[in-house]
Amino acid sequence: VLHRIETDGMFHYDRSVGGTRLEASVHLILEPEEDDDDENNEDESSVSSSSRVFTLRDPTVIIGPEARSFMKVDEFATESELMYLSEVSKGLISGIKGALRRGSIG
Repeated sequence: VLHRIETDGMFHYDRSVGGTRLEASVHLILEPEEDDDDENNEDESSVSSSSRVFTLRDPTVIIGPEARSFMKVDEFATESELMYLSEVSKGLISGIKGALRRGSIG
């Protein structure tokens, strides 16, 4: 990703798999990786930014204020803290990360 990409508002998702229905609204933002060590990579200046290789990492999931209010969880806790404080938050964060790794079903 060379430039920030963002959904135009909330993306609404409603799907049934077997007897289970999943309904969600998601706002996605993809941003380029910030390069904090540009000064240390002067030898790589001939390599274009589009050809750089990065190690894949888990996506960052942020639960917005309205979702936190709905789930009745601490509005100031970090997502990593919510993984231990709330089973609902843990399920939501794990489910989103799993879906992003897996890709679309069907």
